[in-house]
Amino acid sequence: MPWRFSPFRIFLPVALGYAAAATAFGALATALHVGLWMTLGMSAVLYSGALQSTVLGVMVLNPPFGLLLAVAFGVNMRHMLYGPHLETHRQGHWRRIDRWLTAGFLTDELYALGLDDRLSPETWTSIGLGLYVSWILGTAVGAWGAGQVPHAWLASFGLALPSLFVALLIPRLRARPEAAGAVSALLLALIGRFMDWPEVYYLVPILGGATIAYLYSPKSREN
Repeated sequence: MPWRFSPFRIFLPVALGYAAAATAFGALATALHVGLWMTLGMSAVLYSGALQSTVLGVMVLNPPFGLLLAVAFGVNMRHMLYGPHLETHRQGHWRRIDRWLTAGFLTDELYALGLDDRLSPETWTSIGLGLYVSWILGTAVGAWGAGQVPHAWLASFGLALPSLFVALLIPRLRARPEAAGAVSALLLALIGRFMDWPEVYYLVPILGGATIAYLYSPKSREN
């Protein structure tokens, strides 16, 4: 029997993945003694697993506010390209309400779904709102659940989000550029860690890994 296209079948696994990652974030924030409302506020405003986990790590060092802004810009720089590309791909067939509603919800997964022409703008907007809600609820469950487990277990939550992103990264290492970028970023991060360099060094592995990956890509050689 051929697989039948269904928006719900697309939404459900992504929403479950969001809820699981958000639960890990909420538990990790509680383990680092971040208040409940602050934790929920980060999920509501930042709405980015990578950025939120990075901010938690930087907050422990009590950095200046300007550094947090620089880290946020570096981690989420790719999102600046999502909207224009979707607009071009859909040939401008977006209602203004859809643009406003999903501008802040344009995650990696929602961007990928937007490239599927079988999804109408209304369905795509509904999926975006549903994923946002699942992220908030997951954060609340994680923050509450961390208070129900023995305190000695909380230290292990620090490995939850890094392990999740490593698991998401490994399947994408299918070619030399991606592998070179990942290895370069890892080495740069380890150097900064062992040398105990300033907090601003967080940006170096991000930019360095992206640069190395681009230099190894076929497009850079064509140029």
